[in-house]
Order: sequence, then structure tokens, then C-alpha cells
Amino acid sequence: MKRLLLCLAMILLLLSSSAAAEAPDILKEGEGAFMRGNFAKAIEHWESALDFYKKNNEQPNQAAIMVYLSEAYRASGYGAKASELLDLADKSASGDLKTKTTALLLLYQGDTLSNQKDEQGALGAYMDSAKLSENKYPEICAKALFHAAGIHHRAGQNAKSRSLLEKAITKTRLLESSHDKAYLLISAGELSEISEYDLFQEARKIAESIGDLRAMSHALGHIARLYEKEKRYEESLSLTRQAVFAAQQADAPESLYRWLWQSGRLLTILGDRDGAISSYRLAIQNLESIRQDMALGCQRGMCLSFRDIVGPLYFQMADILLQRSASSKNSHQIQQDLKEARSVIEQLKTVELQDYFQDECVTALHAKSGSIDQMSMLHAAAIYPILLPNRTEVLVSFPDGLQQFTVSLKNDELTELIRSFRVKLEQPESRFIRYAQKLYDHLIRPLESELDSRKIDTLIFVPDGAIRTIPMAALHDGQRFLIEKYAVVTTPGLTLTDPKPLERQGLRLLLNGLTESVQGFSSLPNVSYELQEVHRLYESRVLRDKDFTISGVEQAFRTMPYSIVHIASHGQFDKNPKNTFLLTYNSKLTMNKLEQLIRIGKFRKEPVDLLTLSACQTALGDDRAALGLAGVAVKAGARSALATLWFVDDASTSRLITDFYRQIRDSGLSKAKALQQAQIRIIKDPNLEHPAYWAPFLLIGNWM
Repeated sequence: MKRLLLCLAMILLLLSSSAAAEAPDILKEGEGAFMRGNFAKAIEHWESALDFYKKNNEQPNQAAIMVYLSEAYRASGYGAKASELLDLADKSASGDLKTKTTALLLLYQGDTLSNQKDEQGALGAYMDSAKLSENKYPEICAKALFHAAGIHHRAGQNAKSRSLLEKAITKTRLLESSHDKAYLLISAGELSEISEYDLFQEARKIAESIGDLRAMSHALGHIARLYEKEKRYEESLSLTRQAVFAAQQADAPESLYRWLWQSGRLLTILGDRDGAISSYRLAIQNLESIRQDMALGCQRGMCLSFRDIVGPLYFQMADILLQRSASSKNSHQIQQDLKEARSVIEQLKTVELQDYFQDECVTALHAKSGSIDQMSMLHAAAIYPILLPNRTEVLVSFPDGLQQFTVSLKNDELTELIRSFRVKLEQPESRFIRYAQKLYDHLIRPLESELDSRKIDTLIFVPDGAIRTIPMAALHDGQRFLIEKYAVVTTPGLTLTDPKPLERQGLRLLLNGLTESVQGFSSLPNVSYELQEVHRLYESRVLRDKDFTISGVEQAFRTMPYSIVHIASHGQFDKNPKNTFLLTYNSKLTMNKLEQLIRIGKFRKEPVDLLTLSACQTALGDDRAALGLAGVAVKAGARSALATLWFVDDASTSRLITDFYRQIRDSGLSKAKALQQAQIRIIKDPNLEHPAYWAPFLLIGNWM
């Protein structure tokens, strides 16, 4: 940390005769590395020092070094490790060191409360930290004041924010030149609405004076961003390139991807499309290299997803690739650009699914899965919409390559139309047809002639954004629903989990369901009929009501491998995966637990063919909740899933599900066509033709 803060620990260390010979050199090396922004090297030196003092059982010296390490780990993005070290230091600290640890703990507490959206609690912690550290530790005080100013800024309390910001800047300017001082000034520039340029320039000079390339890169990049806002594009590009070079020298991919991204944006504006694509490629490569180490969940009290924060990078690159393909005459180049544009968005989708389930392994099965493009799709087409700010691009994968269809509808216009459609769909008496036809005209009509000429009978949608929240089967051409013309499948990405045709021989089903009212949820009387009818069709084991518990399901999986797992119960897919569950008789089954149960059989050679979730639902119009539903098959380790976008407490559910299973058994149809036939039968009933009764059922994943 800062030299002033190191003095206390240095004195403590020098008082120990056993440490006097080694400690100063180790500490100075760590201090120098930290002040230059080389946190890994600082941690290495200070861990060595800590090991030395542990061997010599010198508690005061251990406490001092743990404070250093906590700051280094914190700066590296390892907040949990930082807090753990600081807690240990606080237990043995005394005097001024105790004051420092308490001030830092309050600062960390403020960050935690802010991330939990307890802004008032966070504000109190920040102000207590600032007050405690004001006289002896100006750096901690400045950080606390900056964070408190941020809370007032987000609340629109500009006068309070400005007052605290000015105090924080004053405190910062009292510090000696260091990495932290430069970054505090950069933080002030990001938050301040006045004098941003001066603050970034000041940070730049400090970084240059101490040879801190990482801080210099940030300062240069932010100055370039201001030039971009002023439309000084050439000057901005020049400074951005300097920021890129400094980040490369500092081996700082966490800032390098930002300035490469900025470079790509500027090159696009300046008309250098090829140069922009190269910059975007490098930006994504650098981002992917550090993605798992990035603390993206919450920033300045606002909890955001990976897509919220860096999604625009992926979409901007896809956008320019699609622009180039649309203007190209070279068929080979067109195919390359279309595939790369789709691949870029696919990268984002993969990370988004991992981000939703908080599970880096959720897409691990991709390694042994097959791409849609590589599968036998003689009469099937994969439709891949890409929603851009000024238009919608629809990429369609046919056996002989990709085709691009451009729709003039903007992302926000399409989203508004979809939201209105979704509301109407859930109300059986609503007039939905106008929205169903508009969406058909925009998303399907442009493709119709190609679909017809190729005799396509199955459409595989890879939806994105708001499109995830609606059943494409309910789109209408003015005469018929889409499902009456094509079998319809949804998949969260281009690759499917182990795409093989359903093995019809020896199918075993595990049927689970609730009919009674439990845990405050209503009864589901039609579930009894549903389980009974499916049980008549197949060799199956039934766990109903009191038997449908997590332990009961676990025992069933331990004794027998099941091809199809059917769960008829209340279920909820929420934007927060912690609130996503399936209801059992005495508890809630999370997606993590469901995955564990399905994978439990050590003798299982093949994954579950089909996971059916009857009576589950997603939050109305919530893209992220719908993402969780779309990814359920991948998460559970099943080849495919049949689930519902909204709850249909009606006999139509049992009729449709039973007919679906009968179609699979008797006709040998693919899962997609079996669902299509079951839905068409419901549509033909005049009392049930409204999409509210049949449209929410989605086949997700492998359609064979």
C-alpha cells in the first residue's frame, strides 16, 4: 500500500530482532510491486514475509502483513480472500493498526451492503470508515468518500455527491504518488461530471512518474473516451492505441480488452471495417482469457450480468461482420462472415448460461455434442435471430449453408411488440392475433419462399433477448398458426447435448407429481389423470404426493436408469437462479440438485433422453428467467426438455402431455413432430384453440 500506511508495520517489524535482517527487503519489494500495480508480485513477496513471521510466531508482524495482503487481493478481484485476511488481522491488531483494520472492514462492509442493494446501510458503513480513517489513513478515507458519493449519485442527489467527491479528491491529492492515488483520481474522473479531463491527466502524470503502465493505460483510455464523446475521433484513436500499448506492456488483459473494444468502435466510425473487426476479435480474445477471474456480478452497488456489462462488445462485432457480409459479392467471404457473426453471439450465449446458473461446467457437455450445422437436417432449418439496436438480422442454417435476412425492426421496437404479445397469450379471452401476425410478418415471412422451396418441416429456433419469452409456435400467417405448418423446437445454443434419435425400445419412465396442496401452493387435480394415463402407455415408476420427495427421487435413480423423467408439479424459473425451483412434497428441488439426481447413476451410459416439466412457468416477459428455462436441459444433463413458459391449470395440459407420449410410442414420430401433432389436436378443439391452452409448451434441445 501507500508508504504512509506501510510505516506502522515497518516499525513493528524492525522491533523484532529475528525479523530485522530480512523483513525490510521483502516488504520494500512487495511495496514497490504494489505501487506499480503489479499485485501478483506484491502478493508473492508479502506471502513469503507472512510465512516467515508465522514460523517465528510473531503475531503483530503477521497482522500487519495480512492487512497488506488483504488490499492486494482486493485489488486483484479476490474480495472473499481479502475479507478473510482482514478478519484474521483484526483479531490480533491493536493501536493504530486496529484503527486501520476496522476502517477497512467498514469499507468492505459497505461494498457488500451496496452489492446487496442496501444503499442506506452501505452509506452508513462508508461514512463510518471515512470518519475513522480521516486523520491517519487518508487513502482509506478517500475510497470511502468516493463510494459514498457514488451512492448519492445513483440516487440523483447530485449536490451531496459533488460535496463528498470534492472531499475525496482533496484527500487523494494529499497522498504520495502511487498506483492507488492514480486509480483514485481515475475513479473520480469516472464519477465526476466536471473536470474529468484534468483528473485523468493528473492520473496519467502520476502513472508516468512511477512507471505504472497499468494505471497509465487506464488514464489514456479514459482521456481517449472523452475525445470520442467530443467527436475528435482521430485524436481519440491515437490515444486509445497508446492505452492498448501500455496495457500490453503491463500484461493487463483486464484493461487491454476495453481499449481494443474502444479501438474497434472508433475504427468503425472512421470507416475502417476490416481494422475494426481485427480489434474486436482481439478484444474478445483478451476478455475470454480473463472472464472467469472477472468480478462482474456487481459494480458500484448495481448487480449486473455478464451480458449487461460486456454484451455490447459481442453484438458490435457481430453487427460489423453482418454489415460486411451484406455488402460482399464473394460467396466464400459471406459464409465466413456469417458463421463468425453467429459464433460471436454463440460465445456470449454460452457465458450467459453459465452466468445464469452460476456454473462454469453447465456447458461442459458441448465437448461431446454436435453442432446443428453438422447434423442431418434435410427437412429442418435452424433460425438464429440477432437483435441489434437499429435492425434485426435473421440467420438461417440450411444444409448448403447460411442465409442472411435483414429485418428493419429495431431491438426496442421488436421487444415492445413481443411484450404485448406475451401478455395477450396468457389470457384465454384476449385478442392476440394482431401481434401474432405482425411477428410472423417480421420474423418468418421473409424466409417463407426458401423454407417452402426446400420442403422444410421443422424449425429450430435459437432465440435471444425478448424472443425467449414467447412461444414461436403461436405466430400466425393470417390463416394458420406456425405450429400448423412446422414442428417447432427451441434451443439455447448452436450445440445440443448428445444429439441422437430417441431410442424407442425399452423406454423406462420415472413419473413424479403433486396433486395435493403443499407449502402454500394450490392443488393440481389433473396431475393424477396425467400420471395415470402416461403410466398406462409405458413401463414406469410413479412417485406421487408423499412419495415425491428428493430422497424418493434419489433412491429411484440409484436403482434404475430412466430414459424419460416426468415432473408434474409447480415450478418457477426466475431471473435469479436462487429462486428457480421445482416443488416436491416437502421441499423445493433446485436446478443444482436436479442435475445431481439425474447424473447420480454410476451405471448410466446414456443421458436422460427427455426431461418433462409440466406446470412450470417463467416470470412474465423476463428474458433472464426464460434463459433459465431454455437452458434447463443443458443444466440437467438431458438431451431435451419439454417445459412450459406459463402455468396452465387446465385439463388441456394433461390431454396434450398424454397425447405427446402416445405419439412418440405409437407413430414413431420425432419428439418435435409428436409435440406438433399434440398441439394441433388441442387447436382443433373450439373450446381450447386459444394459444393460452397449448402454446406455452416448448420442446427444448434435441428434437429427434
